[in-house]
Amino acid sequence: MSNLIKFAVEFGSSAKLRAMTEQELVETMQSYELSQEEQAAILSREPKRLANLGNGDIYCALFPEKPEDEEDDTEKDSEVESLIAQAV
Repeated sequence: MSNLIKFAVEFGSSAKLRAMTEQELVETMQSYELSQEEQAAILSREPKRLANLGNGDIYCALFPEKPEDEEDDTEKDSEVESLIAQAV
């Protein structure tokens, strides 16, 4: 995984990172070894400039749960309910 992606993941999941001053953010980006171009694009907060950092198309795939997983959950819920009923 590229350093830019690692930084983006960390930035997206860390309120502490998002609350940093600009200087603290620069130091953090340097610790991720981001290039000057990457740092400038992030600090600019310009979506087009950020989009141009990519090396091509980005693809994302979402995989739904298997239908049998839902059946397993239903069976577990039924078992739990019957155990609660027996305990009462």
